[in-house]
Amino acid sequence: MRKITFLILILTCTTVFSNGNSSILTNDVKIIEVLADSLENVNYSNFDFEVPTKIIFPNLTYIDGDILAESSKNLVELDFKVLDSIRGSIYIWESPDFRKINAPGLKSALGTISFYSNPKLEIVNFTGLIKTGRDIHFVHNPKLLEFNTPKLESTGDNFYFHSNINLIEINAPSLKSVAKHLSIHGHEKLQKLNLCSLEFALYTDISGNNPVVEEPPYCPDLFDDEEEEEDKEDESEDEEDESEDEVEEVEDTDDDNLEEEEGSEDDPRVVDEPTRVALYPNPARGVFRIDSEIEFYKIEIYEATGNLVTTFRSSQEEYDISLLPAGLYYVVAHHTDGVHATVKKLMVL
Repeated sequence: MRKITFLILILTCTTVFSNGNSSILTNDVKIIEVLADSLENVNYSNFDFEVPTKIIFPNLTYIDGDILAESSKNLVELDFKVLDSIRGSIYIWESPDFRKINAPGLKSALGTISFYSNPKLEIVNFTGLIKTGRDIHFVHNPKLLEFNTPKLESTGDNFYFHSNINLIEINAPSLKSVAKHLSIHGHEKLQKLNLCSLEFALYTDISGNNPVVEEPPYCPDLFDDEEEEEDKEDESEDEEDESEDEVEEVEDTDDDNLEEEEGSEDDPRVVDEPTRVALYPNPARGVFRIDSEIEFYKIEIYEATGNLVTTFRSSQEEYDISLLPAGLYYVVAHHTDGVHATVKKLMVL
């Protein structure tokens, strides 16, 4: 039995360390470098390292199979400095000491990316990820604060986040398509959910202890801008009313000074017109127009459920909505700078 166990351990190590490695000890963490540029698998399932261990892959660009770290003790970090793609899946499951995975250049994984029940997991760096062939799955990782994939465009199956109790942010602003379930629930501390580009999910379940979630589209930056703008307009109107009352009192005695004050930069009635966007008529029937000095290159209209229903690829004098059923919609006007957008509510009669 001992010989068989030792043979299995040798075979597993051969898969990972086939092209040479070196190791050093720094700050009580053992650092191992694996020098291969391609591997069939990276498998550390059921490994018991003697001391906290970080494994670095400085040359690895492609993995033909999977990255596995299930029930591994004292494995604290995997660092894939130049990894570009993986044919299989990434499973980091029930590893009690695992804290960080770094793969900033990873663009695609044909399988699943799954992190399940890792009590010390803090950092997941997949900032270059564009697509997955199957799930993105994060469940019961209590120290994870942020999931940030700014380039992610699609998942082959599910986008699933459940009970990562300290998660503050889910940032996937480029995510357009989730082939099956989009499910996010059980995050009492969630402050930001950014799914600004989402166009399709077969089933959507975003509910239950996600206090930041109010209504689709899930694009908090745009809603924050809109609310701030409306608050400023309301404050400006209130101050204008107060100012008009004061004007009535001094109108006969100091007309010259009044004109100077109206033109001053501190006058609360001076409105930053280029930042104002208005839809009219609103409610609308058949068509609506946009009154703005901002230029737009694309107008999108979303249902209240978050589904994209209409896109206008260029600025127009009026926008035809005659085919839309009556109800509440969100008009997302994309600025020509390619970065900013403005969201307005539109009631269709």
